[in-house]
Amino acid sequence: MLLIFPYLKIAIWKKGYVLEKEKNALKSDFWALSNEENLSVYHKNFFDKFKFLRSYGPERHQEAIRVWWKNERDLALQEGFLKK
Repeated sequence: MLLIFPYLKIAIWKKGYVLEKEKNALKSDFWALSNEENLSVYHKNFFDKFKFLRSYGPERHQEAIRVWWKNERDLALQEGFLKK
């Protein structure tokens, strides 16, 4: 089926990517809500994220999101929050 409809392979990959992204976002949200210090760190990172995304401008928004999530994933792997 994937050979006949190669776009389905892309759709399946994207679905997995979105699920991983959402699962990691939920973990960080719960971490932020666990105490006030975590919430202030989360708040600062939230604004840093929007500052970064705005720096790319609206015409390069998709590229900015990909770069942001790749950097976030690389940092999480480096810090031991995620497994390879």
